[in-house]
Amino acid sequence: MPFLPTAAYSIHLEVALDNIPNTLGRLATAIGEAGANIISMGGFDVRGELLVNDVVVNCRDEDHAAAVVARSEEHTSELQSRAYL
Repeated sequence: MPFLPTAAYSIHLEVALDNIPNTLGRLATAIGEAGANIISMGGFDVRGELLVNDVVVNCRDEDHAAAVVARSEEHTSELQSRAYL
């Protein structure tokens, strides 16, 4: 059985998404397809053409966290990440 995502490898993503329909859905799908688990989302801060949001994601290990960040970058206008390892 593969290791499941755990809070021991949580990452905090501050994402800026284009303010158009389904950008959050595409990001959530990409995180899920990468095998990670979204455990928390903060409220949105609308800044003109961008939606800024905090997302906390559980990963399996440090390599998995790096892969999730890379996958998330494909779906965001801006991304900052911090690990809670």
